[in-house]
Amino acid sequence: MKILIIGANGQLGNALCERLEKKFKIVRSFRKDLNLTNFQNIKQYITNINPTIIINAAAYTEVDKAEQNKDLAFSINSTAVKEIAKVAKEKNIYLIHYSTDYVFDGLKDKPYIENDETNPLNIYGKSKLSGEKNLNLKDFDYLIFRTSWIISKYGKNFIKTILKLSMKRNYLEIVNDQIGAITSTNLICLATEKAIEDFVNFKKWESGIYHLSSRGKTTWFEIGERILKIASHKNISFEKVKVKPINTNNYKYLAKRPTNSILDCSKIEKRLNFNIPEWDSGLEDVVNSILKKYE
Repeated sequence: MKILIIGANGQLGNALCERLEKKFKIVRSFRKDLNLTNFQNIKQYITNINPTIIINAAAYTEVDKAEQNKDLAFSINSTAVKEIAKVAKEKNIYLIHYSTDYVFDGLKDKPYIENDETNPLNIYGKSKLSGEKNLNLKDFDYLIFRTSWIISKYGKNFIKTILKLSMKRNYLEIVNDQIGAITSTNLICLATEKAIEDFVNFKKWESGIYHLSSRGKTTWFEIGERILKIASHKNISFEKVKVKPINTNNYKYLAKRPTNSILDCSKIEKRLNFNIPEWDSGLEDVVNSILKKYE
């Protein structure tokens, strides 16, 4: 069995490769191998690889830049997904894809469940929602994991931004009125691995959307404070950094953000028979692994 991981050099793709290659034969696909804006090349590339499973970890994730690059965001997050799905259905390939809490407008006062009405506020969310809809094909085996606020030692993420800024400044302003839960790529990889193992053992999951994020709720401000507290154990200079909570409307975003990004993960917890951990459970490990690069 061969698993093709598209977007292998991204934050999630790197983590998936690291974990899954211990058990499965993995083919890593990079941008130089497969340009997702060249739709004609997608079918030929996948046909040549001939995988049993495709994991699409590729995405245009620059939320603010997407407002000025709508065509590119939709090309990668929607049209390319449609082309991948068409090939997967034709070749009977199992497809695993990842989406985002940004498909919601954040106005609900409770955690979002999978079939809640979607209403994205920005181009990134709209493009990801369009990609979800492009997978909804008849007689097609696929999974969509909707996740939120991803963190890892790879790629670009909030932890790296806070640590880099704290090395240059002694004062930070962090948004405190968006609630959600950071989600470690370790959790996403665990769920993905389980889905693959079940597929191999003929216990295939029902096709559709599964919410996948950490338990609990927090804000970017609280996460920032926690990051600096952990980092100060490694380097006392981080203790000198002061953080101030600010409202979203005081921060210069190009794209609107949902105020509530909490996802109800009851559905996947039942499928995994696993209690999802709290949002801060893997934070220290990720912060420490990032800090090693600066030692």
